[in-house]
Amino acid sequence: MRLFRDRRAVYIVTGALLTTFVVTAGSLLTFALIAPEIEKRKDENNLDIVKGSLEDFNTQLRELIGEEPNKTTIFTMYLPDGDVSVSPQGDSLSYRTRTKVRYNPGGTSWITVRWGARDTLTMDTTLPVDLVSNYEDIKPGRYTVLLNFEEERRYTVNDWTLHKNTTFLATVSSTTSNYYTSSLNESKEGFDINLDGDQDDVWKLYLSDPNEDYIFDTVAVHGSGNTLLAMVTEGDTFELGSTPIMVYRVRERYVVFRYARVRMVVK
Repeated sequence: MRLFRDRRAVYIVTGALLTTFVVTAGSLLTFALIAPEIEKRKDENNLDIVKGSLEDFNTQLRELIGEEPNKTTIFTMYLPDGDVSVSPQGDSLSYRTRTKVRYNPGGTSWITVRWGARDTLTMDTTLPVDLVSNYEDIKPGRYTVLLNFEEERRYTVNDWTLHKNTTFLATVSSTTSNYYTSSLNESKEGFDINLDGDQDDVWKLYLSDPNEDYIFDTVAVHGSGNTLLAMVTEGDTFELGSTPIMVYRVRERYVVFRYARVRMVVK
C-alpha cells in the first residue's frame, strides 16, 4: 500500500510539473507572438505623439508670426522617446528614433518622414522663419517652449509686365502663352536679402496668364541664368541663399514675400 501511495504521489507531482511546463511554454509562446505587435503599437502611439508635438510647434509658430514683432508665445512640448535636433542653419526640427514601424504621418504638409540604416526613422519639419536657438538636441521629456518674434521684413512686388504669345521654359505653365513677369531686386529693396555680402542680386518672378483659372495661386522664382529656384504658393517657404523666405501673399499682380526671425528657448 505504501508503494502504491508513493507512486501515486510521484504521478501527481509529475502531472503538476508537466501542467506547469505546458502552461509556461504556452504563455511564453503567446508572448513571443504578441510582443512584436505590442511593441509596434507602442511605437505607433509614440510617433503619433511626436507628430502632434511637431504640428503644434508649427501651429504656434505660424500664429505667432501672424502678429507683430516682439510678441511671444509659450506652450508645452512632449517627447516620449527619441530626440529632436534643432538646426538654426537649416531652420528645421528633426526627430529621430529607431523603430520597425513604417510610419506615415498623413494629412500634413509640414512633416516629412525618411528612413535610414538600422531602422532609423527621421521626422523632419522645415520652419517658415529664421530660427535662432542655442539648443541642438532635445531629449525625451516634457518641456516648456518659448518663441519670441524678434524681427520681420516684407518685400512687396506689385510692378508686373504682361507678355503675350510668349513661351518661357521651366516655369509656371500657361495654356495661352501669356505671362506676367517681375523681379525681386536687392538694390531696390536696399537690403542684402540672401546675406551674400552685396546688394546686387535680382530674382525673376513669373505668374501665368491672367485669364486662366487659379492663375495667382502660384509664383515661380528664378535665379541667375533663369534657373528655377522655387514654385511656391501662399504659406510656402523657400530659401534665397541661407535666408528663409515665406510667400505671404499671392494676388493679381501683387506678391508679398516675408522674412521673419524667431528665437526659441526651451526649459
